[in-house]
Amino acid sequence: MLRGDVMDEETRAEAEKPWPLAARFRTMKRCQHSPAGFRSLGVSMRLFSALAGSLALLTFLVTGCAAAEGDQGIAIPDSAVGRQLRWYLEAVNRTPLPENEVKEHLSPAFLKDVPAGKFNELAADLSGLKLDGVSSAKPTELIGLTSIPIGQRYDTRISVGDDGKIDYLLLEPR
Repeated sequence: MLRGDVMDEETRAEAEKPWPLAARFRTMKRCQHSPAGFRSLGVSMRLFSALAGSLALLTFLVTGCAAAEGDQGIAIPDSAVGRQLRWYLEAVNRTPLPENEVKEHLSPAFLKDVPAGKFNELAADLSGLKLDGVSSAKPTELIGLTSIPIGQRYDTRISVGDDGKIDYLLLEPR
């Protein structure tokens, strides 16, 4: 046991062993939190190594769980608007989309305001878009939060008409 700067017999025997074990006990640092005022660098290094290992394991477990959860994502309602949102989240990863596919999913009124070319141009910047949360879900309207991998988040609104096609889609940056 260490008392001040004087070593007892057991510590002295350890200190006389060849390096690296002896180096751990010979190197002493002043520590205000220790009752004796000193601590062994070896003990603090072991503690640091244990903490670093624990932190690495915790990080691995948390990111592993987050990745598994992110793969599942937020439950998208099984409704007309849910099916169109599911299509859109997948479609932004395959731009440019063929015009006939865009017409299958977007209403004529929507396409009048946002032609297929403009839709593709806007969608190209949203690769990796995912649903992070749903604040309101009705059979024909959904309000939620989406994000892209670079960290940009969007307040998202989508609705479908009687024909089941998207008639309103807005992603507003937060």
